[in-house]
Amino acid sequence: MRWLRWLLLLSLLLLLGVGGALAWFTATPAGFASLWPLLERASGGQLKVGRSHGTLWRGFVLEDLRWQTPQQQLALSRLQLAWSPQRLWQRQLQIEQLHLGVLRYHSSKPSDGSPPQLPAHLRLPLDVAIDSLRLDALQLGDAPPLLNALDAGYYYQQQQHALVLRRLDSRWGRMYASVALGSSAPFALGGRLEYDGQLEGVASRGVLTLQQSLLAPRVSGTVSALGLSAQLSARLRPFAPQALQRLQQLDVRVGGINPQALQPGWPQARLGLALQLAPGAGGVLDGGVSLINYQPGALSAQRLPLSLLYGPFQIRDDTLLLNNLVAELAEGRATLNGRVSASALALALRLDGIHSQALLASLPSHRIGGDIRVSGSPRAPRLALALASGKLSLRGTLALPAPQQWQLQQLQLGTGAGRLLLDGTLALGDVPQLDARGKLQALNPAAISPQLPVGNINGNFSARVRLAQAPQGELQLQLTPGTLSGAPLSGRLQASWQAQRLRTLQGQLQLGGNSLRLNGSYGKPGDRLQMLLDAPQLGLLGPAFSGRVRGELDLGGVPARPQVRADLQASNLRLPGALAVASLSLQGESGIADDSPFRIRLDGRTLTLGDRQLARLSLQADGSRLAHRLQLSADGRLQQHEQQLQVQLSGGFERGSSNWRGTLQQLEGSGWLPLRLQQPVALRAGAANVALAASRWQALGAQWQLGESSWQRGGGWRSEGRVQGLALSALAPWFSPSLRQTLVFDAGWQVRGAQGWPQGNVQLQRTQGDVWLPAPAGEQALGLSRATLSVGLGERGPLALALDSRFGKLAADGSVLWGNGGSVANAALTGSVRLQVPSLALAQPWLKAGMELSGSLDATLQLGGTLSSPTLDGPLLGHDLRFIERRNGIRLEQGQLQARLAGQQLLIDSLRFGKQGELTGSGRIDLFQATPDVLLLLDFKRFAALERPGRRLLLSGRSRVEVRQRVVTLSGNLSVDEGRIDIPKLGGPRLSDDVVVVGREVVDDAGNRWPLALDLRIALGDKLRFGGNGLEAWLGGEVRLLAEQGGTLQARGQIRVDKGRFKAYGQDLDITRGLITFSGPLDNPALDLRTTRRFSPVGAGVEVRGALLTPTVKLVADEAMSEKDKLSWLVLGRAAAVGDNTGGAGAAAGGLLAGLINDQVGLFDDIGVQSRAESTSSAGVVSPAEQVVTLGKQLTRELYVGYEYGLRSAEQALKVSYQLSRTLSLIGRAGRDASSELRYTRRFD
Repeated sequence: MRWLRWLLLLSLLLLLGVGGALAWFTATPAGFASLWPLLERASGGQLKVGRSHGTLWRGFVLEDLRWQTPQQQLALSRLQLAWSPQRLWQRQLQIEQLHLGVLRYHSSKPSDGSPPQLPAHLRLPLDVAIDSLRLDALQLGDAPPLLNALDAGYYYQQQQHALVLRRLDSRWGRMYASVALGSSAPFALGGRLEYDGQLEGVASRGVLTLQQSLLAPRVSGTVSALGLSAQLSARLRPFAPQALQRLQQLDVRVGGINPQALQPGWPQARLGLALQLAPGAGGVLDGGVSLINYQPGALSAQRLPLSLLYGPFQIRDDTLLLNNLVAELAEGRATLNGRVSASALALALRLDGIHSQALLASLPSHRIGGDIRVSGSPRAPRLALALASGKLSLRGTLALPAPQQWQLQQLQLGTGAGRLLLDGTLALGDVPQLDARGKLQALNPAAISPQLPVGNINGNFSARVRLAQAPQGELQLQLTPGTLSGAPLSGRLQASWQAQRLRTLQGQLQLGGNSLRLNGSYGKPGDRLQMLLDAPQLGLLGPAFSGRVRGELDLGGVPARPQVRADLQASNLRLPGALAVASLSLQGESGIADDSPFRIRLDGRTLTLGDRQLARLSLQADGSRLAHRLQLSADGRLQQHEQQLQVQLSGGFERGSSNWRGTLQQLEGSGWLPLRLQQPVALRAGAANVALAASRWQALGAQWQLGESSWQRGGGWRSEGRVQGLALSALAPWFSPSLRQTLVFDAGWQVRGAQGWPQGNVQLQRTQGDVWLPAPAGEQALGLSRATLSVGLGERGPLALALDSRFGKLAADGSVLWGNGGSVANAALTGSVRLQVPSLALAQPWLKAGMELSGSLDATLQLGGTLSSPTLDGPLLGHDLRFIERRNGIRLEQGQLQARLAGQQLLIDSLRFGKQGELTGSGRIDLFQATPDVLLLLDFKRFAALERPGRRLLLSGRSRVEVRQRVVTLSGNLSVDEGRIDIPKLGGPRLSDDVVVVGREVVDDAGNRWPLALDLRIALGDKLRFGGNGLEAWLGGEVRLLAEQGGTLQARGQIRVDKGRFKAYGQDLDITRGLITFSGPLDNPALDLRTTRRFSPVGAGVEVRGALLTPTVKLVADEAMSEKDKLSWLVLGRAAAVGDNTGGAGAAAGGLLAGLINDQVGLFDDIGVQSRAESTSSAGVVSPAEQVVTLGKQLTRELYVGYEYGLRSAEQALKVSYQLSRTLSLIGRAGRDASSELRYTRRFD
């Protein structure tokens, strides 16, 4: 048993040793640092850790972690863990912080396509809580980071997983999420993901919800932005064995998609997509797709040539079935039928009328039709082509038998009777390689493009090219007898090349009288290449060629130090690209030795390239390689203006190299663009570098000082300098603002660049001058006192702008992300903008007469978007706003504005005016559009909408003003709290309708069209007083005004006259009944009005009924009487005399006429002629009956004062009457005789 004790002792010691080692490795910093080299050796070098800090139990930090296999690479810059190991005794894993740095992952392992496996459960052996899970960035391959700044928390409690995503940044925006997942089948699922970011520089938001279970989740969501909206609803089966079976139901509707916003290299478009998928009969999923492109265009214009795509499809098991999927493409149509599965392809694409130039504008014009059939499998597809356009056809087969290796099998380009046959392979691996061979059989180039000549070309060719860092290849061409442009064609060509050397070039081509001979090699010492060209008939090459060319070239040496002798003569030359030369002569030679001669003679006349023309071009060089002089002179036209240029240089090539060093003695331009070098400057130039020393120039009327400018291959370029006194008007050939200005600037720059975007900065500062803004009252000076701009270059350059003028101040600070989108126009902007407008009263010149505006504006905004489409976000505040329009009595005072700019929208949170009552509003205005959309909600609280002498209107209620697609809509509910509207008693003079004023625009208002859409309810209340033209009334009721834009104004409702009086016929008429009913056009309501003479004992008056355009007017009384009596009671206040058919009527007519005049003049309430009966005074004096002229004024409802004049007796009297009741009145007169009476009136007729 002794051996047993030793065995137990050894086991105990071994356990103690292992435990001690584990304790040392995990509990001490030194041991923990020693653990990772052991793990690296154990993994065979696949795992590597740069540095470690801390221990396993107290938290640790690992730096530069790498895991690498032949097909996968994983790199993590930093891993930091802080946790509580003591919680493990409570069956809890508590991690306070798990911080991961930049995670880079690259995999070349192809996917095996196997479906995801359904887990039996997702239960964990203990509860888990990760309070802070952070990831700095995730990068896949060499692409830019896909995700940034992940901040999340993860928890597993009560057999449920929970993920809280506090923040996740990507290049599209920021996301937030919360997801809960059960640990047992069917794995209950619920969650919500929110997105907040930018698309095309426009703010966008999105929400995605998850419901039901992991086995069959339901996904729904929305995305919205200015111009873009998306809705998604789907049911999934993520663990279905086939990929197409994993989608059970789908409904997607998206509008305003721009592919270029998703990937800068993609074309621009504005797409609308609708995609639906629903279960059908027999387990089949039926679907349909519709795609509309509102901005189609050619690929060469960075547009998408697809305008419409629509059609049905089905999913059966693992197969996608397509039946007449139609695409309106490039002014033609493409129809797709067939099926696609994971193992087989069977597709047929039919093309009809596809316009080649609608795809790429540079292609010859063809209308392409035919079939493209796809067979094989997704891993090894096979394409069969059968396309045609007139006599031109393309047939053949393309196959992909292995990854990244295409085979061209019997590819045939037909040109009627001729054809080009091509076979070969194209490998796209690490070292791309092309191996091709073909035949030319009676090929007619004119069938390909009308710009090519008619021909009959025959021959054979082969090519083998290896596209590596050191490319090499071989080319052989043998032309058998044929014709081109009717001339005989023959020749041969053989070439082989490798890096930096053309090993062999031998060839001879003969076309009619034109010949070209090539022979030799070039690239190594001792090599020599000769070329002889004699082409008196260049027109045989096609319509774009003409003229004569003859030349010799002898080339030797090496590229760094070539030995050249050339002689070229050309006349009446015309080449493709609109290049034409009347005459050209070139002779030159240069040897290898340093003392060899260096001579150039170039003389050209009438050189034209497009719209640019040189009348003369001359270049002369004399001397040796080490020392020579060059002179260049040119006369021509620049921007349709005469321009001359003179250049002189002196220097030579450096010994043993091709670098040139010397002095730029003169550079002077005259004519349209004056330019002059003020002193000679050193210049170095070579194939790998160019450098110009500091220099001073005079150009565009300003002084320019340039620092040293240089370019170096691999090292980039740099330039710096400054300019003083540059007038903006001097830049008119390139930049001409539409506003009148006299601005003068100083500028400076320091710029350098290599690959990517330049680095450095540019500053601009106004020194003098101003800008004038157009206004109805005449141009208004902007009053600039300061204008500065500073822009930094680089991937993210700083931006600073400051503008001070008499109107206010504008300041911007931020940065420009120049590398965004690959172009200057797509450079992203970030920063802040501060705008201060202290007084809006300076806008008075832009207002009409009678208008006043005052107040101030203040805005602190966030700058975003791009240079071509900037956006501003932030608050816009207005203080002490005031607007007065005197003509209509509109007064908006004590105004406050709280608004926000959001992208391309102005959101009005609060607009408030309130000196008399209160007006509040909110809404939005879509800016930067040709037809801006507007939505305003206005609330009135006893607001004085009109306030002027004779007109006052207090309103309450709510209205809505909307402008969409040039249609203005006004709706709402308003009530009149109090009002008074008086119209002048006498209207102004007006021309008759048949009078035409020469030079004045004639307005055709026959249609009475309304300029906006209207749906407005107006309640008049009980305090609206209307007066004018003898009418004084208190109105009530409600009217609804309706109109379509461009239509006739309609009205529904009723207006009543609660009380009032109307002066007519020289009398005061009380309105006893007043109803105006609207049920159609506003200008033709139904009337129901009755007025009676005040205190008339018989209720004499006038009644108006019927439509306004065709009213019925009649005299009325409370008692039955003749029309003559009614008129007499209305005008004279008494019945017509018995048996008098003339006097009473005449008096009534006279009173009526006088009353009508007084109605317009408005001086008296009573004017007319009355009959006074015979009376006897208390003294016994008899006053005979006579006609009396009366003038009177009703001071109150009961008190009347009048003047009477007898036509026969010429007696005058002042009359005062007080109406005690309807039948009892007190009357007093003062004149020659004074009298008083108490009159009681009672009628028996």
